[in-house]
Amino acid sequence: MPSDNDHVESGAQIDVPSMAAPNTVQPTAPIYPQVISPNFPLPSPMKCHGDVTGNWDFFKQQWSDYETATGLDKREVSVRLATLRSSMGRECLQILLNLNLPEDDKKKIDKCLEALESYFKPSRNLVYER
Repeated sequence: MPSDNDHVESGAQIDVPSMAAPNTVQPTAPIYPQVISPNFPLPSPMKCHGDVTGNWDFFKQQWSDYETATGLDKREVSVRLATLRSSMGRECLQILLNLNLPEDDKKKIDKCLEALESYFKPSRNLVYER
């Protein structure tokens, strides 16, 4: 038994009626704005060996630039924090998760960055020899 589409040639356009209600506007832009710009790379993961103080300064600068360039700094804290944790690398994330941050502070990006800053750049007591 022939079907309704037997008369349509391969590659021909078929006019399919819209399932939308009449006189409704179909969205042309995505509902959620894109968080990560495809033209701006994620920061390199934090290297937690070698010169960790210098590596932290480098990662922190990359993170700051990334947030500004992509508009991430204007997004919800939960999105910013998830992006930070995803980009910092496994070793750095394990360090962050093992820091004794209060539960409320774990949800604040500035508190997480401050805790990592203290970890990677501890204050030093200099002893002067006479």
